[in-house]
Amino acid sequence: MFTIPLLPYSPTPPLPHSPTPLLPHSPTPLLPHSPTPPQWENVANIYQIGVNQ
Repeated sequence: MFTIPLLPYSPTPPLPHSPTPLLPHSPTPLLPHSPTPPQWENVANIYQIGVNQ
């Protein structure tokens, strides 16, 4: 009986250095210092209010 072997070195290995890497320094970074950070400003305001109280 012929069986297809499921080996770690498959023809299409999902490696960390794939053609489309999801890295922190990606072309479109979703970082706190983004060009339009409305939600982060709200978080900062809430945090400041909490600290002041």
